[in-house]
Parts: sequence; C-alpha cells; structure tokens
Amino acid sequence: MKKLSLNGKWKLSGCDNKDKEISLQASVPGTVHTALIEGGLIKDPFYGNNAEELSWIECKEWVYERV
Repeated sequence: MKKLSLNGKWKLSGCDNKDKEISLQASVPGTVHTALIEGGLIKDPFYGNNAEELSWIECKEWVYERV
C-alpha cells in the first residue's frame, strides 16, 4: 500500500456570487466557509442573518488542490 501525505499548503479555487474567480490558500482539514472567512472574503455565517446572505457558497463548485 502506498501512503500519500496530505500535509503541505493547499489552494482553494472557485467563483464568488458574481462569478468572479477566487483562489486562496486554505487549511486541510477545513471547510470552504472557514477558508473564505480567513481570506477576508465573507463575514461570519453564524452571526445575525449572514448565513442567508452566504447561501450562494453551497451552490458553487469548489476545488482543493495541492502540488
């Protein structure tokens, strides 16, 4: 059996709610929401009505990759 390390720097790519491409460093394990918060692209989804405003995130395709 071959072991594959998942350590290292990861990149998250996708599009925002206006279909503008996004690419930022992300942590694994982690979530798209936490990466977007850490990248300063969204507000905390657990505050007020932010979850409703951020529902577009669940409708987009997101890719995690590492070289």
